[in-house]
Amino acid sequence: LKGVGDNSQMIKSLGINIGSIKILGLMISNGLIALSGSLMAQFLGFSDVNMGIGTLVLGIASIIIGITLFKKFTFIKDTTAIIVGSFIYQFTIYFAMSLGMLSTDLKLITAIVIIAFLATGNLNISLKKNKCKASTKNKSEKRGVVDVTN
Repeated sequence: LKGVGDNSQMIKSLGINIGSIKILGLMISNGLIALSGSLMAQFLGFSDVNMGIGTLVLGIASIIIGITLFKKFTFIKDTTAIIVGSFIYQFTIYFAMSLGMLSTDLKLITAIVIIAFLATGNLNISLKKNKCKASTKNKSEKRGVVDVTN
């Protein structure tokens, strides 16, 4: 399963069906999710349709925040970055609640936080592209090359 995620071409060249391995991974993950849901329902003594809605948002927000903040640090693993992103997300929710905001406004706050981190990540990427273009243009001007495309 790890080999399919890391290098699917090599696994395919070994004659292993990649599709069946992916389906096996989905089966295992869905089984673990069902087990955790049943244990939670048993622990709480009841089950509700809306019990797990915020979990998906928490997971995605943690990934976005963690990866955006720590992509420059190569020594930090992605798992550690996501865990730190989860703490930052939870702190943001706690901070919003301590300001006296209603719990119904948490979806708005969550959306603003996620958009802010996505915009920050995209801003860094566009700044790097512009910097590379400017440095290439400066180098070509020093050599006497003139750009006729503009």
